[in-house]
Amino acid sequence: RKQMPAHPGAGDDLSQATAADEVAKRRELTKDWSSHRRGVLTLVSSWQFELSTGILISCSMLLVILDVNSSADGGQPPTWIPIANITILTLFVIELVLKVFAFRRLYLSDRLAAFDMMIVVLDLMVTIVLSLLPVNI
Repeated sequence: RKQMPAHPGAGDDLSQATAADEVAKRRELTKDWSSHRRGVLTLVSSWQFELSTGILISCSMLLVILDVNSSADGGQPPTWIPIANITILTLFVIELVLKVFAFRRLYLSDRLAAFDMMIVVLDLMVTIVLSLLPVNI
């Protein structure tokens, strides 16, 4: 029979042990890393960074919708939309560089991270190619 914990929250031994295990694993994994790399890892692993990335993804999706709607009517999209797209793409490239710096080869071993990298690189390549074309498509 399970005993009641001595104080509130003490019954969360499993989640505390799991969190402690994660901290121990991270310390063991990063013990030979430079302080800069550990700092970047802390940054890109934070909930604030993940939230910021989610907001960027939402803004990017909104820009695509606005761009398609204005083009569907036969008009030109407002001039601020391409500028905003390039700004967001630049932020995605910075995010990618930070994560690759922090995780190195481990980053590509995660399929979702590799997929994310492929999307950012393809978007960057398309943006560069389209900027070099003399005609707007």
